[in-house]
Amino acid sequence: MDLELTQEEQAALLALARRTIEAETSGGRLEDALEDFAPSPAMRMILPCFVTLRKHGELRGCIGGLSANEPLYENVAWMAQRAAFFDPRFGPVQAEETPELTIEISVLSAPHAVESYEDVKLGQHGVVLEKGPCRAVYLPDVAEQFGWDREAMLSHLARKAGLPRDGWREGASFQVFTTLKFAEHRD
Repeated sequence: MDLELTQEEQAALLALARRTIEAETSGGRLEDALEDFAPSPAMRMILPCFVTLRKHGELRGCIGGLSANEPLYENVAWMAQRAAFFDPRFGPVQAEETPELTIEISVLSAPHAVESYEDVKLGQHGVVLEKGPCRAVYLPDVAEQFGWDREAMLSHLARKAGLPRDGWREGASFQVFTTLKFAEHRD
C-alpha cells in the first residue's frame, strides 16, 4: 500500500475514533467528535477503512467499506460509530465499556480482481468473494488470527456471504486488497 501515515497521524485517527464512540455514549453526536479536529493532508485523502473494536482481546464490533466518498478522517469517525453501535452481531457499546475497548483501524488499498483464489496471499491480502448476489469480505489478518489455511478461510468467507462452505470453488470471483493497520496500545 502506498499510503503512509506518521505515528502522530495514526494516534490522531485512533483518538478521533475513541472520541466518536465516547461522544455517542454520552449523548453527543458524530459531529461533536469531528469539531476542532485538524486533519493532515494524508488524512484528507478519500480512502476506505475498517474500524475494529476489541474488548479484552475479543471482537466487539467491526464495520468498514471497500470504497469511500469522504476524507479518511471522516470515514474513520463514521466507521467507529457504526462498529460501536450498528454491528448487527453485537448490541450497542455502553458508556461503561469504552475504557475496556481497544480500537484498530485498517486503511484499505483499492481492491483489484485476481484470476483465481490461488492468487490470494494469506496474511498479505484482504479478500472479497462474490458469487451472484452474495458477497463477503475478510481483512488480511483474519485467517492468521484463526489459524486458517487458504481453503478454510475461503470456506468461512463463503459461509459469511450466505453460500455453502464450498460455494467459493466454482463460479465465484475474487478481489484482493492490502491494508495499513494500526491499533491502540492499551495497558
